[in-house]
Amino acid sequence: MSLTLPSAFTTKTILKENWLVQLWYDDEAEDKFRGLAFYDTRVEGTATEDYKGCILNSPTIRESINLEDSTAKTSNVSLTIANFIDKDGNHFSRQLLNGTNHYINRTVKIYIQPDDTDDLYSCLLVYTGRLEQISHTIDKINITIVAKRPWDKITIPSQDDKTTNNIYKPVVYGDYSDNATEGASNDVYGTYIAHPAKYCTEINRIQYYLTGASSSGSKGALFYDKFLSKYSPIDDSPTTISTILGQRALQYPITSKRSNHFWLDSVRVSPQSPASDASWVDTANIFLGSGFAYYSNPAVSSNSTITKYLYLNCPNIDGEATQLNFILSMRQEGNVGGSNSLNVRVKYEDDGTQLGAKSFSSNESDVLTTNFITEYGTQSKKMPDYVTIEVSWSAGSGSVWSADSSQLRIFEARFETEYKFPDLNDDKDNKTQNFVYSGADGQVSTIDESPITKIHEAHRDILHRYTSYASSNTPTNWSSGLNINSVKDWKIRYWILEPTPLIEVLEKLQHEGGFIGRFNGQGNFQYIFIPDSPSASVTLSKIDISDINISSTSVNSLTSKMHIEYQKHPAESKYITSATSVSANDATLLSNFNIASTENKKTIKLDAYVGPTIPNSPSTNSNDDYYTYYDHILGKPRLIVSFTIINPNHLGLDVGDIFEYSDTDFLPFAGSTGWDDYKFMITDVSRSVGQLKITAREI
Repeated sequence: MSLTLPSAFTTKTILKENWLVQLWYDDEAEDKFRGLAFYDTRVEGTATEDYKGCILNSPTIRESINLEDSTAKTSNVSLTIANFIDKDGNHFSRQLLNGTNHYINRTVKIYIQPDDTDDLYSCLLVYTGRLEQISHTIDKINITIVAKRPWDKITIPSQDDKTTNNIYKPVVYGDYSDNATEGASNDVYGTYIAHPAKYCTEINRIQYYLTGASSSGSKGALFYDKFLSKYSPIDDSPTTISTILGQRALQYPITSKRSNHFWLDSVRVSPQSPASDASWVDTANIFLGSGFAYYSNPAVSSNSTITKYLYLNCPNIDGEATQLNFILSMRQEGNVGGSNSLNVRVKYEDDGTQLGAKSFSSNESDVLTTNFITEYGTQSKKMPDYVTIEVSWSAGSGSVWSADSSQLRIFEARFETEYKFPDLNDDKDNKTQNFVYSGADGQVSTIDESPITKIHEAHRDILHRYTSYASSNTPTNWSSGLNINSVKDWKIRYWILEPTPLIEVLEKLQHEGGFIGRFNGQGNFQYIFIPDSPSASVTLSKIDISDINISSTSVNSLTSKMHIEYQKHPAESKYITSATSVSANDATLLSNFNIASTENKKTIKLDAYVGPTIPNSPSTNSNDDYYTYYDHILGKPRLIVSFTIINPNHLGLDVGDIFEYSDTDFLPFAGSTGWDDYKFMITDVSRSVGQLKITAREI
């Protein structure tokens, strides 16, 4: 959004400029600044102030945004001023350091004074920074001013976010799931979407793990079983948060057991004899928790039995089982016959001991529960490598089974387990986990205490939570203008475990959220992104600008394909979901710009973004998802225009502003009917005395 222009700028076609520099000192209270300018002037603000005409150079202020990276930059400003004799009879340099007033690291404001106005409120504030460094000679003083930002020198988690034994608690954002439902309908013991909780200490055989969430969730602490690749609830972990060493924590009594339900994962063909029979149909359904596998009965003659086998591979578990129940859900579909029988037996690997059996009658369903714990003990406390399912069709005297007259259906085959740490020795360090996990939701908003589920919500909350940016401030383009809070529905699950520079966190969220956050020269925070249907706030023509130059984006920046990995795994170094997305302009890019099919591809890993689902080709609206947004930027060549503003009415233009250009004297490159085909977003402004240069990008 453009800088707010006082009326003195909007009623002139030619403007005389003086720049006013306010060097604030001490507590930066009212009027505690020293005024500098290009020439002497007196201006009325909260009080009448004299500005010393001592600036010798022509400074430049540059603001820029990068749409490809979703970042913003503000330049430093260098001033060279005369080392004048001040009112106290000393060189001004003596005031700047080790004097009565303290200027270093204090606010610096730069205004444009139009036509020698004596009213500060008619001047245009274009820069807010802080005095970083000074040097001087007898005649001159060099002053370095850097953009002042509230995230400077801040890391998160902060020093306030750690225990008295110096362990930082995680910073956690997002919507997690700690489903307490247990049973056959869940492929794991509840449907968990979790985040890490970091080990802190152990007291009285209870381990404590720091969490960035406000609660522990309905299941308390969760254990990640690396063999099952699933979370297991820790049975004795309280579902209420405790406090340890000044921070909130989850409890993990080391005598606890972990519980899990899990399906078996594949059919085992060899080395058993006989092998799993190939006539089993849809065996994959057993491992999906939906549908069923089945065997259509063979033809069985009178007084005979035919037996078929199904061997199901088992995953290992990370611990020592104290309960090991095998659950087999089945149905005999069809007529058995009065003297016929169908028997199903369950065995541990190739052990001949029958652990469980079921005899079926016509059209009967049943769930067979088999206790493997005794056999488990004889196998040196080892999960079976596989489970043997033996199915026998028997025909009685004078009776037969007609082939395919019935089906044995298996809906699921799973284990219900409880297990503990391997009791290797009494060294408690062997039982310490670096992390346990929680399905509790992350931080709630510091602004309205609402759940934070979207990337831009977390970005704003971090600003309020960790910086001096007040929660009463509503950023520009938040709920009006570009209206990021309505347009962007990009979901977040994100955690920070160790101190990280705050600016790195903010820029990561900006990139993965497809927006730019920045403070403009007037100190207002704003969000910038390319809207679905860009609307120009101003139309420029040749009477407003000079020195127009037209170019195109670099061919190296064009991207024909993105392989995107997202939904970061909290316990393993991988991502849960991936997609390979191809630009709608892929064929054109490859052909027209001589790009090889192996070139101009990107692999992207997103640590915070979890939705919407990344499509394989661009969606309709730019802001529908991560890929579509950046494909809009990178998926085809875009025009770049640069020019100089000569109309004072437009000196308030700033990065992020969207404009149209109108001219009939000349047209841009071919492939368009004229300027009406384009809207541009300003990506770079460079202000110097009497001049505003602009670079803009087609959107």
